[in-house]
Amino acid sequence: MTTRSKRDFTQCNQSFDNILEEAEKTRSRLAKERRKENWLRSHPPVETLPYCLLPHILSYLDSCKDLYTLSLCSKSFRQAITPEMVVRSAIFQGEKAQ
Repeated sequence: MTTRSKRDFTQCNQSFDNILEEAEKTRSRLAKERRKENWLRSHPPVETLPYCLLPHILSYLDSCKDLYTLSLCSKSFRQAITPEMVVRSAIFQGEKAQ
């Protein structure tokens, strides 16, 4: 009968702990990738819209505040909003200049 020393058991426990840590890191990395893929699948990026259509789509907004809020969302929205769109929405809504 072989007897193992206390050192052998601690080494086994340490290696087992290392294996468990590696497995947990891998599991969390894969879960994060899966969540990102699911999010991208349900939220397509704005760049999928042709840039030339953005001003036409944004011209249907009635409120200057909506245009301002959209301009804070992304650079492509900010570039698509023209002064003419802002003036037109202000005239149609009847807002006062500040």
